[in-house]
Amino acid sequence: MHPKTTVFSKRFRCLAVLLMSLFTLVMSGTANAQDIRLYKSYAGNLEFKLNGNSLRSATNECQALTQSSASVTIPSGSNLKAAYLYWSGSGQQDTNVTLNGSQVNANITYNLTVDNRNYFSSRADVTSRISANSAIYTVSGVTIDTSQPYCDVAGVYGGWALLTIYENPSEPLRVINIFDGFRDYYGSSITLTPNNFIVSDNPSLTQGQHAHITWEGDAGNSQSLNNISEALTFNGSNLTGTGNPAGNQFNSYSNTSSSSTSGVDLDTYQIGSYLQPGQTSVSTTYSSGQDRVFLTAEIISIPNEAVSDLSIDISTFETTVSRGSDITYSVSVSNQGPSDEPAGTVVTIPLGTETNFVSASGTNWNCNANASDVICTYNTSLGRNNTSSSISLLLSTTGSTEATASTTATVEGVNF
Repeated sequence: MHPKTTVFSKRFRCLAVLLMSLFTLVMSGTANAQDIRLYKSYAGNLEFKLNGNSLRSATNECQALTQSSASVTIPSGSNLKAAYLYWSGSGQQDTNVTLNGSQVNANITYNLTVDNRNYFSSRADVTSRISANSAIYTVSGVTIDTSQPYCDVAGVYGGWALLTIYENPSEPLRVINIFDGFRDYYGSSITLTPNNFIVSDNPSLTQGQHAHITWEGDAGNSQSLNNISEALTFNGSNLTGTGNPAGNQFNSYSNTSSSSTSGVDLDTYQIGSYLQPGQTSVSTTYSSGQDRVFLTAEIISIPNEAVSDLSIDISTFETTVSRGSDITYSVSVSNQGPSDEPAGTVVTIPLGTETNFVSASGTNWNCNANASDVICTYNTSLGRNNTSSSISLLLSTTGSTEATASTTATVEGVNF
């Protein structure tokens, strides 16, 4: 017999994040209009900054700008975790732009056709291009269609947004989820149900943020249509502020820069007072009447309960074993944090038809077996960036008629 070794990783309560990450890898390239879905998730003492600018003339909406700039300020002592550049506009897809003089290639581009007019939205990971402090960023090279079919209906737009996520010890523990895609709404609404978090105690004190990247919103045509008015609601409450009054949310004003940004809306709101301890999802609704708006991304930071990223390793030194012999496995669990994992981590090892349980033991592990599984519980905490002691697992192949033996394992933690 030739035993197979398997490494299996499970992120407890975060399996959806892993599945969505795989999905985005599959979808890299070009795609049609895409519902807004979870793209990335981060956990730790985190916060984010969002800024960007328009590439449409503020005085002539049928004229494109060659470039525009915006500043991003990240607090000193911070560690940059990730940065994403978004750009969008009227016309055929544009997958290459320039950021501070260097070319950026899109990881994904979405296309949307409205009344025979084409629109696109692109995203690129630019983490290696961004400084972990204050800087000014300039984007150029975005191709925008300003021809008659777009200009005649005030459908010309172009712009960009830079999202940065940073770690700072002064920030509370948060989960930051990035949801993106490309959808439009006109005389209609889009309702999202963001999840992948569990709200900690006192969310109004530790706060969190909701931000959106939307395009082509205008101040002058915000009347209702189909009995639908222009609004952005979070858990049923209108998000408004200086420059973004009720009934005129998508109005070419970005509160991230406190300035007019023609055809671009980049807004961030504090949401801690709208959260309840223990919540595992929220509801956000984007609606517009006579103003067609395009939604590219929603970013939410949530003060979260303790988070641990657990992975499991199972291995054996044996490469060949005779039928009827025993196989010894070594099983261990690692915690990538950001929180310490309390005692109670559980490893489950299913028993297949090709092996029988003999024994399992390890320092700080309590192991028991039933007819279908070996279940081991770690009775001490597992610190951030630490690995547990190993479980020594002995399985017998006596009575097996299989040609190979395979063994898998899963881990479940106490933390989110």
